[in-house]
This record gives sequence, C-alpha cells and structure tokens, in this order.
Amino acid sequence: MADLSDNKIERIENTALVELLGKIRNDNSEENMIALLKEAAVSRFIVPVDGSDGNYSFHAVSDKSGSKYMVVYSDSDSFEVAFEDKYKKQQGIIAGFGDLIEVVATDKMGLSGFVINPGVEEVLFGKDMVKMIAQQMGIGGDGTAKVGEPDKYPPQLHDALTEYLKIEPSVSRIWVRLM
Repeated sequence: MADLSDNKIERIENTALVELLGKIRNDNSEENMIALLKEAAVSRFIVPVDGSDGNYSFHAVSDKSGSKYMVVYSDSDSFEVAFEDKYKKQQGIIAGFGDLIEVVATDKMGLSGFVINPGVEEVLFGKDMVKMIAQQMGIGGDGTAKVGEPDKYPPQLHDALTEYLKIEPSVSRIWVRLM
C-alpha cells in the first residue's frame, strides 16, 4: 500500500472507463452496461484506505437499508477530487477488478457490493451481480469447471476467431465450447 499523494506513485488513467461511466449516467442500456463491464474488467482502481502498520480499513458507504458498499475510484483525478483537502493525507491502494470482485464475493466483510466514484458517476456493482461475475471469473468457487453445449455464443466470437486464424498459421482447426 502506498500514499497516493506521493509523486512516485503511478497515476491511474482509465479514460475509456471514465467516458463509459458518464455515458451510463444518461443511458444505462444493456449495450452500455456490457461495454462498461468489459472495460472495468481490464481496469485498475484506487481504493481509499485508513490506518497504519498493516492494520488498514476500507472506506464504505451505506444505503437507506443499511447495506454497505466498498468505495473505489476509477482514476487518479476522481480520487483527488473526492478528497480535495484530505488528498495529501489520504492513502489508497491500487486494485484490479478481480480483486474488488473477490473482496465482495468472499463475503468476509459483509459488503453488499462496491460503488465506483460515489457522488459523481456512482455506478454500483451489487452483490448478486458480483457473485455472477465471480462465478464467470472462477473466483470463490469449488475449483471445478463444467463443460457443455452453450445456449448461445458471444456475438463477435466467429469474426474474432476468423481474424485471429488469418494471422496464426499454426492453427488448422478450432472447436469452441463455453465453460
């Protein structure tokens, strides 16, 4: 963990993610949500923490029903704006999407999900969605994989495979099964 006000710390800039967060605010269509999820899956986030000497706590917000959501920020600019005066003192850690999913899915802290950029774009990943994503990512499961005929394949799978096979001469045949 490192104090993010230190100039030696890498800045996080998720330009495409930030754009999608703004877009979702006005149009939360399935297409935009899928695009956001894909971008979030390959992004790193800033998680504000308090404490010292290995005893740290995450920031969380609660809703009216008392559900707690871990607070995360999409980029360094959002983090700095959120902690304007406290920025020089606020510590944070950098975490990948899989790390966030694992923290919520393992249920060790009683979280109901996590919220990206609270008070601004404020996109919430609730526990049900997180558990579904965790299952797809193989997080927190029993370590087994089930193979079978899928209901449908991802829409662009055929085109992506065709393009890949044009540049990869070592592959002569391919079979696809979803796991």
